[in-house]
Amino acid sequence: MVCQNPSQSELIWVQEEDDSEPVPPPPHPFLGNFGTIAIALTSLVTVIIALKHSESSTPSTPLLSDTESESAVISRGDKLILSPESNEAKLRGITAYEANNWEEAIAAFRESLHRELEENRTLPDRDSLDPETLIYLNNAIAEQKAEFNFGQLAPLAISVPAKDTEGERLLSKDFLQGAGLRQAEFNCGVNAIVAAIENLNIPLNCQSEDSKNFIHLTIANDRSDENIAREVASELSKIPVIGVVGHFSSDACLQSSQVYEQHQIPIVSPTCTSTKLSSFSDYFFRTIPNDAEAARGLWAKVGSDSAKMAIAYSRNSEYTESFKAAFAEQLPDRDYTYICDDLADNFYAPGCAENAQENQANFLLLVPTTTQTLNDALSILPHLHPEITPLGSDSVYGRAILDADEYAKKAAETGLQIYVSWHPGTNPNDRTDFEQNATRLFDVEDWNWHHQSAYDALSALAQGIRDLEGDLSGRKLMKRLHAPDFAADGVAGEKSVKFFPSGDRDLRGFEDRIGAIVRVVEEDSENGETRYRFGRVQNSR
Repeated sequence: MVCQNPSQSELIWVQEEDDSEPVPPPPHPFLGNFGTIAIALTSLVTVIIALKHSESSTPSTPLLSDTESESAVISRGDKLILSPESNEAKLRGITAYEANNWEEAIAAFRESLHRELEENRTLPDRDSLDPETLIYLNNAIAEQKAEFNFGQLAPLAISVPAKDTEGERLLSKDFLQGAGLRQAEFNCGVNAIVAAIENLNIPLNCQSEDSKNFIHLTIANDRSDENIAREVASELSKIPVIGVVGHFSSDACLQSSQVYEQHQIPIVSPTCTSTKLSSFSDYFFRTIPNDAEAARGLWAKVGSDSAKMAIAYSRNSEYTESFKAAFAEQLPDRDYTYICDDLADNFYAPGCAENAQENQANFLLLVPTTTQTLNDALSILPHLHPEITPLGSDSVYGRAILDADEYAKKAAETGLQIYVSWHPGTNPNDRTDFEQNATRLFDVEDWNWHHQSAYDALSALAQGIRDLEGDLSGRKLMKRLHAPDFAADGVAGEKSVKFFPSGDRDLRGFEDRIGAIVRVVEEDSENGETRYRFGRVQNSR
């Protein structure tokens, strides 16, 4: 017997005709010591949340204990990771999920997204629907399908760098949107999800891509800390999951990959670019070009025999040291004209700009790592000599730079050029399937390389799961990703996600679709206010 909310319509599962025997349900992947501890902890957290929230309120402070905020936080649908993204219906869904009441969880998560959609229609500037809620909705769908013997759970995870700062929260939200879209396509279909969010009175009529498997996506928060990333990897291995999307930083990928290899769990990173990770582990893959490829792409746009390059970067970071070295290989004399002081506390921007000019640099390469070091890097722009063009690695890209009250105007005036792995095309009538589906599902049109790379990462794991035809394990999934004939559909097109034996992305045949140079563009809005956006530099790949 299924207990159903009487206010919700009957749930309908659409099955393909199949003469074979039903797939027996596998042992539940979330039981055991870890599950018991997680349920106990989340019960306490949920009670605290409920006391602090009314039906219309949104939390303004992180909903984690002091202990949790400094260690791995993992949620299968029973805990908030992006704490400000909440309403009363979402909290009810989390409570129902904790109690394994999938029907009530599905109804509550649908209601939460519906409320966001209705609120969006009253706002002049729409905000995207909450990807965490969408993932929890699809997790509940997967759990219910497994419970009813419609298929088995394919347990995956995604790790995000959700610190308490706005920049890291927005970055984490981007990754969850990309991965959440691919999960929704796989488990239920975008049409069915969108219809179920818009109208709560109709049944959720799922049409999945794979009748044998349904993706369950556990969310982990490593706070962009390599030590916490190792802890996350260890905890995820206990669930266990068979594949992971993550982590964010190259340092975190280096630390966690050793744990994943020990437990035979493949990891597909959307952002770890260090060249040290090439062939680092049979279980490590990435959907973003490595630093050597990125450096070549940026140099191809700006490079010349007369180029003299200064650099401002964060020292002692695997990512920045890797990008610095890779870009130096492109320079005529294999070295920088001037190296600014470390982007860290007490950084003196005017001195960096002055010394770059005195050393006759005509370019300044910015390679920050954190929100603070990004601010330090951008603080150089107002002091930069007009003859020096600023360049940026992909870590310079982010919404913070578009703030009109801060550095956007100077970024536009100085001609800052940034390498990213993907950027939407200039023709609004020629949007990819990814852009169209993402816009319909999240109710906004602001997509970037963070979304693209996370989408491609989960798409690779999803295709591997389909190819295994129900016989799932981390080791088998790793071998499938390494297979010469493996290819998954991605943002760049059909069969655009494939890998070299090193785990690096194989871009052959898609060089013109992966990799772009963008700049900050100033434009006037309808109300006369000046706004800024990222635009593709013409003739960039």
